[in-house]
Amino acid sequence: MAESLLDMDDKDLGITAPVYSQLSPETKLTEARRYKEEGNALFKEKNLRGAMGKYHRALLFIQGIQVQQNAASLMGLTSTEQPKVDQLPEPAKQEVAKIKVDCYNNLANCLLQQEKKMERVIFYCDKVLDIEPTNVKALYRKGKALYNIKDYDTALQVLQKAQEVDNGNDSGIKQCIRDCKQQLKNLLRKERDIYRRLFEK
Repeated sequence: MAESLLDMDDKDLGITAPVYSQLSPETKLTEARRYKEEGNALFKEKNLRGAMGKYHRALLFIQGIQVQQNAASLMGLTSTEQPKVDQLPEPAKQEVAKIKVDCYNNLANCLLQQEKKMERVIFYCDKVLDIEPTNVKALYRKGKALYNIKDYDTALQVLQKAQEVDNGNDSGIKQCIRDCKQQLKNLLRKERDIYRRLFEK
């Protein structure tokens, strides 16, 4: 199963490209919502691979909505030349953003639980943080992924920001911060031992 939106196309959705492109933004939003909910159900069943597939499909529909909404400006047309594009009402636009945030966050969580592809976890978290810079879940998961690839300095910075946003309530964030600090102390101790041995020669 493809794990990147770039690896997926309309065939992955079970519909042909012409039909997909003709769907209204409202229909695409309904489909995105449905796929996200199906992904959540699979996640609860511990079917992480299946859940990720559903989240990717939801994001493809969200991507389709955003392309459709921005079609006129992307073509560089003036306001008088712009073709009529169905505009979503504000509550629907907010739901589009929320589904996007939830799906990227959930994709990051799925990979973290599988303990693989930490760079992809960071990528998904950054997608969330582009929309919501203070999203605690994304900050926490990014911090954990950075810790897992042994970038302890950056992990500590990200986790401390998460703790600040969360007002220090999350015990998981606190534990990760302690782990980062311990690893940094260990590295410093090793460096000191290396220098000491060099000077003793």
